[in-house]
Amino acid sequence: MSELSKKLMTEGHKGVHEQFDCVYAAALAYISLKYGGDSLGTALRTHHKKIIKNGIKQSMRKIGFKPGFLSSGLGFYAYEFWEVIVNDRLGSNITAERLTEFTDNMLGQMGEYLDEQFRNEGRADSIGFLKTLL
Repeated sequence: MSELSKKLMTEGHKGVHEQFDCVYAAALAYISLKYGGDSLGTALRTHHKKIIKNGIKQSMRKIGFKPGFLSSGLGFYAYEFWEVIVNDRLGSNITAERLTEFTDNMLGQMGEYLDEQFRNEGRADSIGFLKTLL
């Protein structure tokens, strides 16, 4: 469980935090891959499945979340949604600062959403939250 999920979310259920951390890691991987070099390299990195999966796993480890088979799959799925959301909301030529600000804002909203959803329904659906942003 990441420090950010502990900070943002009141629910102590492990699954709620795992849902959050998968999307958090996907967003961090997207930022890292998008701003890691030249434009051709960025295009290759942000669209190559194996590179994306490795980036997500690295981000998971960085935030203190141990990646497993299911969490890696969810992270990749979240990454694909995140890429569409960012391009739809901010366009393709965005600055790292603007993307980071947007990411922080959306993660805060997602933490509140997952907390409330778990309290009301007994489940947490991070992909469902991402779908609401489309």
